[in-house]
Amino acid sequence: MFESLSIDGWPLLLLLSGIAGSGLFAWGVRGHFVGDKTPGAMQVVVALSSVGIAVFLFDLWETSVTDWRAATGFCLHLLAIALFGWAVLATRRNRPAMAFAGDRPDHVFRSGPYATIRHPFYTAYLLFWLGCAIATSSLILFLVFLSLAVLYTIAALGEERNFSRSAISDEYEAFRKATGFFWPKLRLARR
Repeated sequence: MFESLSIDGWPLLLLLSGIAGSGLFAWGVRGHFVGDKTPGAMQVVVALSSVGIAVFLFDLWETSVTDWRAATGFCLHLLAIALFGWAVLATRRNRPAMAFAGDRPDHVFRSGPYATIRHPFYTAYLLFWLGCAIATSSLILFLVFLSLAVLYTIAALGEERNFSRSAISDEYEAFRKATGFFWPKLRLARR
């Protein structure tokens, strides 16, 4: 019964990074982002994330994860955690609203990861869930990843719409043209 209890090497690192990442993201919902109440769509994100982490932990417990999958998942988790932390540092003095809050923004973040991408928090979440899905090769986790990717995209587009309706719309438009949505823009050398 407890044969699969022995977890070491890459699977152990993957387990630790999965717990650390999900814990950090859970802290962000209450400890970093601003909001009086949790919007309905954000509650769906929290529920999907809870299901996702439960499936991830169950799969690590019950199945044998290959080293290359575990290493890939671990590296994606580390990237996600580092990006999330960097975005928290860049926004700690003027914390952003919770996703789906619908607030009109009054500030454009330009430091840290915001120098190259407009939505680094969502990128961090995408990297994390992709790492979970690749590591376990779970169909459920791929569906969680895809569902959350859709929700993060909807949230990001809504935030951009809020910027376009705000007093800083011109400033944001210039920022939008210079940066990537979830990934840095590729700049091809011109001759």
